[in-house]
Amino acid sequence: DDLTGRFQARDRYVPLAQALQLTGLDRELSAGTFTVLAPTRIALRYVGTDFSPVLFSDAERATLRRVLRHHVIPARLDADAFTDGAVFEDLDGNALTVRTIGPVVTVNGVTLDVSDPTEATNGVAYPLADVLFDTIETRERVRLSPLLAAFEDGLARTGVAQPFEALGAVTVLAVTLAAARLGL
Repeated sequence: DDLTGRFQARDRYVPLAQALQLTGLDRELSAGTFTVLAPTRIALRYVGTDFSPVLFSDAERATLRRVLRHHVIPARLDADAFTDGAVFEDLDGNALTVRTIGPVVTVNGVTLDVSDPTEATNGVAYPLADVLFDTIETRERVRLSPLLAAFEDGLARTGVAQPFEALGAVTVLAVTLAAARLGL
């Protein structure tokens, strides 16, 4: 089977296969050779019960597609390619940086299991312990989280949203919806 077929056949990757199908990336993956840093069922479950439905909604299809494209390297990489300091590019040219500490391999800070590859006719996939969200800007993360809806609304009403985007890398201490309802 090709990568898409392998994802559909393995229980641990069924949610990933569904996400690829939603975004049309399943067709793109059938036309080349790839390495997929594959978030498992558990990784996708822990995206968050509030965040996940929004990310997988019709309105956020483009965002989900961008997130998934960040997990795909347009080349077949063997496990030994994931050495400390190695940098690969995803489908959009974003950096994926490898760090190793003993037997533990991480890509952009997320643990990658290079000992359990899923081989396919057009590439290989390695289980990823979480979803790579580093291509999602802070403003997008706020928008995608229903818990931060009150914060986003406040940014829009006060006109802070534009300067907020211009700040670049920031740390946001945001009021959640529950706290806003309590007047905190």
